[in-house]
Amino acid sequence: MTKKYKINYLKNNLPDEDLSVKCYERLKKAKTVLSNARQIETIYDMIIYNYIEYEKIIYNIALKAAIYSNHCTSSHEGIYELFFLPDIGAINLLSTIRAYQHQIHRLINNIFDYNTKEKKSELKTTIDNLFKNEYNNSKHYRFMEEFRNHIQHSDTASKNWELNWSKDGDGEDQQNVHKFITKTTKEKIKEDKDFKKRVLEEIPDTIDITLYIKNYMSSISKIHGEIRKLIENEVKKSTQCLKYIFKKLNKNQKNKIE
Repeated sequence: MTKKYKINYLKNNLPDEDLSVKCYERLKKAKTVLSNARQIETIYDMIIYNYIEYEKIIYNIALKAAIYSNHCTSSHEGIYELFFLPDIGAINLLSTIRAYQHQIHRLINNIFDYNTKEKKSELKTTIDNLFKNEYNNSKHYRFMEEFRNHIQHSDTASKNWELNWSKDGDGEDQQNVHKFITKTTKEKIKEDKDFKKRVLEEIPDTIDITLYIKNYMSSISKIHGEIRKLIENEVKKSTQCLKYIFKKLNKNQKNKIE
């Protein structure tokens, strides 16, 4: 639909006093804001989807180990699940988070559409600080940021795994608890000369990857919550703008029918 057609459509369906170039520009701005806000939510939904898929892989391996005692260690399918599926799940999740980090500046810039370098710079600093704060305050976030680069350029995600079980509860309420843990080691990561020494020094000798991913996801969700607050007013104004125009359109259509 061309700009000329859009204006003609409004001309035919809105009262004359409500039609102006300013009105059209407000509509165009609202569309830009809402489409970019939707894209931000779409990428975050993809992160959540991949995190759930990763947790399902871990859960399914633990469940099969509980039901079939030798499945994970004696069958080709079980060995494949142990060594490859957790890596695939982790890589998919980390790649999606990286896409979120790469795209978020552009999408938020599109929403605010500042004209001055000063305003654009302030917005960039605000966004950067959301990620920097988590990096500075969470050792799990720091590790996973470096670990993503490590597995994309140097190695696979997990180097070892552990299947164990314990008992929970007493008497008739007692249950067996089965757990699957994917691991990597500091010794192995040291071979990657590009891995930041500061981050390497603060991690234990053996890293529970699933635990670190859980805490990393907590940080990502916290950042996303702040981004929602940042764009909230723009989204509300754009939504109200569309509602107002649609209300005028519907009212005018009814008047024509009557």
